[in-house]
Amino acid sequence: MLWEAGERKVDFENQAKRIEAIKKRDNSTILVAEQSKELVGFLFAMGGDAIRIKHSVYIVWEFQQITEDRYRNKGV
Repeated sequence: MLWEAGERKVDFENQAKRIEAIKKRDNSTILVAEQSKELVGFLFAMGGDAIRIKHSVYIVWEFQQITEDRYRNKGV
């Protein structure tokens, strides 16, 4: 992503709306990785709107905690 740390302001309400919109699309999905009920990371795959690009996806992923030793080599 192009955003620097702290540059993008995301609040709970807007993020909840974004998640609901992704859930309604047939060419988009959200995957989460968790360990002991703790969120380790996530991946958003958002399909294109135009017919020409419906088969392609824009991927956003964040696994900021994966670099911690407690998550390494755990299959995440």
